[in-house]
Amino acid sequence: MTDDLPAQSPLGISQAGKTTSADIPEGKEAKVLIVGRGECASRLAGYLRQSGRLVLLLGGFPQERVDSVPADVIDCIFLCGDDIPQVLSLLQAHAGEGRSRKKPIVIYCPNSSPAAVRAAVNAGAHLWLTECSSALSATVAMETALACAQERQTLESQVAELTEKLETQRLLAKAKGVIMRCLQVDEETAHRIVRKAARDRNLHIREVAREIFLAKDLLKPESVK
Repeated sequence: MTDDLPAQSPLGISQAGKTTSADIPEGKEAKVLIVGRGECASRLAGYLRQSGRLVLLLGGFPQERVDSVPADVIDCIFLCGDDIPQVLSLLQAHAGEGRSRKKPIVIYCPNSSPAAVRAAVNAGAHLWLTECSSALSATVAMETALACAQERQTLESQVAELTEKLETQRLLAKAKGVIMRCLQVDEETAHRIVRKAARDRNLHIREVAREIFLAKDLLKPESVK
């Protein structure tokens, strides 16, 4: 089997070729990008085709070739190799480019170790597959990676939301402290002042609180003498 899909395959790419959405047969979508050489990659591609998946197989990881694959036609990425250093090198190349695809990544390698799995997870992999003996097992691996990726995305969104709320509360507390000290008012009044300023200026309360805190030195009595 060659590194790339033969010309008659549903979706293929040449060494210097560009693949576009127009290259995909009408009514179909590419689902899986397999990157790697050797028996693992060839076997996986065959199993996924048996399960009805459209597969794009790249024999290596030159960046210009991966960039030629439209992100909107790929659901999952398999990085395949016959040994641990090979697959970790592929993963590091993918992560090192800071790619924005954020697609589920499955490592397929017959060998593994706890240290290698930890390194892969830290680099963005969702699943390490050591054995794939049927179309069913290949499909299960893909669906598991998709579910893991969705869960990770949900958790990351929740963490970002909580972080934003905590930052807002932190700035608001500091702003109220500035107002209470300078205007000699209680906390409830200071909170109303910040909220009113946010409404009047059509700004998020966090932005108003930040401005008040940053201007604290200007509100000190000695700064207006």
